[in-house]
Amino acid sequence: MKNFKVDPERFLLIKERLHRAFNNSLLDSPYHHSIYYLTYLTRDKKWTNEEKLEALKDIKYEDIETFYPELLNQLYIESLIHGNIFKEDAIKILQKVEEILQPKALIPSQLLGRRTIIIPPGKRFIYQRDVFDLNNVNSAIEYHIQVGDLMDKELRAKVSLLDQIVSEPFYNQLRTKEQLGKLSLGSEV
Repeated sequence: MKNFKVDPERFLLIKERLHRAFNNSLLDSPYHHSIYYLTYLTRDKKWTNEEKLEALKDIKYEDIETFYPELLNQLYIESLIHGNIFKEDAIKILQKVEEILQPKALIPSQLLGRRTIIIPPGKRFIYQRDVFDLNNVNSAIEYHIQVGDLMDKELRAKVSLLDQIVSEPFYNQLRTKEQLGKLSLGSEV
């Protein structure tokens, strides 16, 4: 990994595969798009597939060759070692990785966390998108509610319990009786 070299032919193959995947994602069902864009809108740092497609256009294998050593130079390593292993052995494994890669610490602004954006109390936002596939006559709504303090364990337990209680009746009404397609109910405190 430390001495990785980019194979130009393999690069083109993977770039084409990635381009196709991003393009195909634009043709996903509105239901999938609603979930995707909710994540996009409520995450601190996330890019749309359209933005990724645009950036992908001009990338050449030489760009990866130049970028890769730079990437390895500054890393934030977070690990989870799971299974039948002693704590001391897990620490040795991580020390070996750090010894080989020798990363410099990132500054806080460089950390790409999966932080959820907190919606200000009393605010509501509407985000509308047209579907990319004009032949798709379906539509979707993703309704997102943030409830209370994330650190309030009792509130989180109550919201999770409420989610379990209302999911089945919601699903029954919307999917079975009104035949409105897929229903996703999730809770976020």
